[in-house]
Amino acid sequence: MVGVLDYDTEAGRYDATRGGEARALAAATALDALLPATGVIADIGGGTGIVSRHLATPTRTVIVADASTGMLTLAARRLPGRAVRADATRLPFADASLHAVTCIWLLHLLPPHLTDAVITEAARVLAPGGILAATIGKNNAHQGGDDTDAILHRVHQQGGAPHIPSDDPERLAQVTATRGLTPQATTTFTGHGQGRTPNNLAYDLADGRHLTWLPHLTQTDLDAALADLAALPGPDVPRTDPVYTLASWRR
Repeated sequence: MVGVLDYDTEAGRYDATRGGEARALAAATALDALLPATGVIADIGGGTGIVSRHLATPTRTVIVADASTGMLTLAARRLPGRAVRADATRLPFADASLHAVTCIWLLHLLPPHLTDAVITEAARVLAPGGILAATIGKNNAHQGGDDTDAILHRVHQQGGAPHIPSDDPERLAQVTATRGLTPQATTTFTGHGQGRTPNNLAYDLADGRHLTWLPHLTQTDLDAALADLAALPGPDVPRTDPVYTLASWRR
């Protein structure tokens, strides 16, 4: 398979290919109910700032922190002066200096040890009473039971998907507890515009960058999945939108 997704190169088309404003607004609305109404919030791995800008209010300052220069270029247009380049495991914020930290569609991208490091950093920079909010269990978001789900599930199994993903809810419950974070509310929101079509899923699978976390996937397995997708009816008809889970913890 080819290398991981290059977010600098992908930045210009990233939002449009992932639900755009409709998905971002759904995420921000769910987040808004979990976050403090005032204070400073860091959106870690906040990318283009498409979610972050919906969280900013006259009483709430939102900073986008991301490792991708390309993504931050877009974020800086949405939140001028509030976009910083940062490693999520070594944040450029002082101890106990933030009122909230958000991690949306981030933890699932990382191996477990890095996910744990991100949570450790979030706990460090949160002030007492501060909130960490993150999407969890992303692999379970596409559970509509449609025909593409079955094919993708088979690919995950054949490719050696981790038995316990880094953003698994039960695993995160243990990790957060050891960092002094107490569970708060959990909610869900719909990933509008992200219902897969057989053709779009086939494109992603053939591209390969989304499969680097499946070390045992063979070309034979991939070819079989692509053939099965090509045989499905309605190749350009979107299937069920994913439903994401959002959890929060208090410092």
